[in-house]
Amino acid sequence: MNSFAVIVVGAGPVGLALSALLHQAGIAVALVEPQPLRRLPDVHDLRTVALTKASLAVLAELPLDWSLWRHVDYRQVRVEDADASSPLLFDAEQMGVASLGRLVENAVLQCALQNCVDALALPQYEQRLSASGIAAGQRWLDLSDGTRLQADLVVACDGAHSPLRQQLGIELWQHDYAQSALVACVQHSGDARVQAWQRFERGYPLALLPLSPLTGGPSSNLVWSLPRPRAEALLALSEAAFIDHLAPQLPAVYGRLLSVSARALYPLQARHARTYCAERAVLVGDAAHVIHPLAGQGLNLGFADVRVLVQELLRLRDRGLSLADPLGLRRYERRRRPENQRMQQAMPWIQGLFAPEGPTGALLKGAGLAWLSRHAGLRHWLGRQALGT
Repeated sequence: MNSFAVIVVGAGPVGLALSALLHQAGIAVALVEPQPLRRLPDVHDLRTVALTKASLAVLAELPLDWSLWRHVDYRQVRVEDADASSPLLFDAEQMGVASLGRLVENAVLQCALQNCVDALALPQYEQRLSASGIAAGQRWLDLSDGTRLQADLVVACDGAHSPLRQQLGIELWQHDYAQSALVACVQHSGDARVQAWQRFERGYPLALLPLSPLTGGPSSNLVWSLPRPRAEALLALSEAAFIDHLAPQLPAVYGRLLSVSARALYPLQARHARTYCAERAVLVGDAAHVIHPLAGQGLNLGFADVRVLVQELLRLRDRGLSLADPLGLRRYERRRRPENQRMQQAMPWIQGLFAPEGPTGALLKGAGLAWLSRHAGLRHWLGRQALGT
């Protein structure tokens, strides 16, 4: 039986970063993932993540050479309502920073982090998890090929539908938004490489995030959150019909829409684990919490989990305590759960701000956005929250 101090289950960006950071700190760690992503796709991924300064600081501790991986450092975020009145503009120069964050395709980030893990040569098991239990003071994992692993601590980083969380018997709070995110990559004639743009119509956000170009003209990642029936209807349109529907809603800076990639839908739900801890096990990232994507903070919350868990595990090690010490794991939960809960609760409030009822509500919304756009101090504070600084 192979024994480790920590076993990380799941090789998404969060699990990869956590494994690499623990390995670099001298902790014997193994990674379990049936399908590691080692080959960079030759087309744009349909999912793009906006990394905050705080997340980039976590990743800066790893041997990740960003010059090898396509990305965009964006300098502006423009948020507006359906009539484009009183837009909010967050500008890096006005905030005294070089950029507001880094936009990276999810598959590119995953490949880059997998490259780090491969270079560090930490043990990896390309198998599915079959079962888990406790024996002789350790947690064991059975894999699909019959291998049994054991560790002081097992970390669930295996996503929103986490099989490990289910095996641990940890219950979830769930809320279905009755919405889907329609995602695609669009190519356009206008150059909008420095700006991320988001428009709300009745509370439903449409966002375009600049992509590092592969071929042809500028491209952006489209993320459009809509009631499920409308999202399904738009998915069923031909490319030409979809372009005709989308083009009038975009600012002039994007110019003419040239093409739209294959589209996909992702049902939107909020999830939060009732607890992040079980005996010799802990949840991190989407295995613990999932939020609405309108603020683009889901993965950033996961990297914040990683930062805090690494701190707490190193504290336990330095004090000569077990890495599965219940008090240490609860301290991680106390530091992370309230922040994740606050962000989750903020999503309906933000959406409601852009979904007023009746003419009075619309007037109040317009006045509020106009006031925010003029209030440089508050706009600066909101920008800092988005930066994660």
